[in-house]
Amino acid sequence: SVSDITDLVNLYRNAKAVIGARMHSLIIAYSCHIPVLGLSWASKVNEFFRIINKPDFCFDIDKTGDCSCDICYKLENEMIGWNYDEIISKADEFLQDDFNQIKQL
Repeated sequence: SVSDITDLVNLYRNAKAVIGARMHSLIIAYSCHIPVLGLSWASKVNEFFRIINKPDFCFDIDKTGDCSCDICYKLENEMIGWNYDEIISKADEFLQDDFNQIKQL
């Protein structure tokens, strides 16, 4: 469970991928170089994936049952090429900077 900012930072630090429907979780993960898959409930989620040139990584939340095979395929086949050491290193760097700025507030 996430009860404070430290828990949240650690959650992202340890994530190999984020599957989310909320824009803030997707933006944070993407900005930390953590691979993302979106569950779209609004056009802004679709637009985010269009902007990052990954429209096929976004799935309609109302049709997740219909596209569960596509989601699993993306995870299985796309994750093979992801360099987790690099992802974790970059995420840790960005999150530590953000965490330090938040603590100063």
